Amino acid sequence: MKIIESIEIVNYKSIISDTIELDDKTALVGANESGKSNILGALHHLEVNNQKKPFEQNEQNISVKHSSASSIKLIYKIRLTKSLIPNLVKLVPELEGKLICLSKIGEPNDSPVWTVEIDKLPKFGNLVIISPGEKTKVLYHLNKGGFKKEWTDENIGSNYFIGGGEIKLNANPFYKLIQSKQLTVIKDEVKKSKIESLIKDELLKNLRIYFWKYDPENYLKESISLEEFCKNVNKKKYASVTGIFKIARDENAFVFELNTTSLRKNLIETDKTSRANLLEKKVAKQFNKIFNRFLRTFWGSRIKLKLNYEENDLTFRFDDGHDIPPEYRSDGFKWFLTFMINFQAKEKSLENYILLIDEPGGNLHPRGQKDALSFINKLNKKNQVIYSTHQTFLIDKNHPESIRILDRSHKFRGHDFYSTKVHNIRNEKNHILRDQLLRNSLGFTLSDISPINEINILVEGTFDRNVLYICNKRFKILDLNLVSVIDCGKATNIKFSAQQYLNSGLKVICLYDSDYDGKRAMSENKYVKDKFKLLVSNKSNQTIEDLLPSEVFENAFQFIYKKHKENLKTVKAIKNPYMNVLHTSYKAGLTKEVKNTIKHDLEDKMLEILEKNITNYTLEFIEHKLLEIKELIQ
Repeated sequence: MKIIESIEIVNYKSIISDTIELDDKTALVGANESGKSNILGALHHLEVNNQKKPFEQNEQNISVKHSSASSIKLIYKIRLTKSLIPNLVKLVPELEGKLICLSKIGEPNDSPVWTVEIDKLPKFGNLVIISPGEKTKVLYHLNKGGFKKEWTDENIGSNYFIGGGEIKLNANPFYKLIQSKQLTVIKDEVKKSKIESLIKDELLKNLRIYFWKYDPENYLKESISLEEFCKNVNKKKYASVTGIFKIARDENAFVFELNTTSLRKNLIETDKTSRANLLEKKVAKQFNKIFNRFLRTFWGSRIKLKLNYEENDLTFRFDDGHDIPPEYRSDGFKWFLTFMINFQAKEKSLENYILLIDEPGGNLHPRGQKDALSFINKLNKKNQVIYSTHQTFLIDKNHPESIRILDRSHKFRGHDFYSTKVHNIRNEKNHILRDQLLRNSLGFTLSDISPINEINILVEGTFDRNVLYICNKRFKILDLNLVSVIDCGKATNIKFSAQQYLNSGLKVICLYDSDYDGKRAMSENKYVKDKFKLLVSNKSNQTIEDLLPSEVFENAFQFIYKKHKENLKTVKAIKNPYMNVLHTSYKAGLTKEVKNTIKHDLEDKMLEILEKNITNYTLEFIEHKLLEIKELIQ
């Protein structure tokens, strides 16, 4: 569900000025220090304990500190609902669905100012305000005048109501109350500002914000004093233990309240058998059912919490075939356990919240990150979720519209400061990893997760690719973290790969043999500009094998002649083009399969010889070709 439609941020931390559109679930994606946590921090100002707090000095953007326009502004666009302004919507139903701008504005260390603006006020009756301290008297006179308590409860807000219908302001008791100034009818010219003020007060009261970031102090300990836990069940240090009991209670493991009296009665002031039955067969059993429901993929086998009472302590162990104390589990397990306990324990109360989650699942294996994303999606059914991440597997590929990409690569106009800018996925119809800005913000190139890269050299076959890799290892001309060499299988396949990569926003350079097949395939490739299509040689009928020293082919050919003597004729002279030598050496009647086997054995041997003697060869033709490719890349 969506509560906040957008937030406009001005002069706040790394953001000079930008508006971030928000969805019901929004992933803020960016590199370290791109501004993800700053946006969460700006949203966290809506939390009731932060509303009246002044902005801190370090929250002001450093580039505007001495500017005349240095105020920090956080402007939240919100669509009004019954859950946000229940009293006002009851009295003025037309307000439901209206968009308003709620703003917090101020200088560091000064009291902030909250305001609400609504574009157009719906039509409704007179707005009547009850004077401060007069509500009890007003209700008394209304009851005395025939208006029953049920009616006043329904129609009188905290300190205001709407005139019209049954409420005739020119008749008693209302007329007398107005004359005595216990009631004030708001004039039309100030009616809008007064309604905006009422919206602001009720909205700030009812907005529910919950910010969560992993704190190792909240992680489950191997043992705790049962007496201390019962005394301090609501203290932060016991949050995970209390959470386990809450989850079990929600699953009907027990019915007593989680307070000091009830816990002492059922855990301390009881017999050994009853206590063991509660801990092991009820609490642990029901918790394990829920825990393993969300831990589907990462750890493979089911993990069982073992909860016991030992020497006046509650003890916790996790068993997945190995009985291990909580402290000795991985950082990823610790994070997921704390995350799951925290939110699952609050499940029944978490509704119509804005959940702010900072860097979920950073220590998790990719499959564990998918589990975390599934849990976030579960929370999102009843709440708006905004989370920061730079983890590929915490991005919902089903909803590219929910991704916001943060970038600090450019200076803000008129400022000597690299300000955070927020972008959407440019083409939501494409797979999200086709978006280059997103890949940059996640900090990987495509070759980190596949053989494909931002720039791809497309070659005819595996031999061609391996020759370039081996020779580049010596010359170090191409940066293979940024460039990939892709084997397309044969010359005619290069154009199809090129089309696919270009449609995905990638760049290609095509390298063909200068034999008949290579030249023909090159001319048929209309997807790539001519300058990005190269031949291995200006000489006709040459292949990449001809760029290698003659002894590489000669030694390899001697090897395969011995190995396949029954299928090869004697060759009088070896000269390039070398592959013609191979073709003329085949005996008549050989099948295509046998010819391919001989060819692959020859190529494998050539690569072996080349790699073994790489420092002994000049390889000037290959070096020249690599430099030509590098120039095109640049």
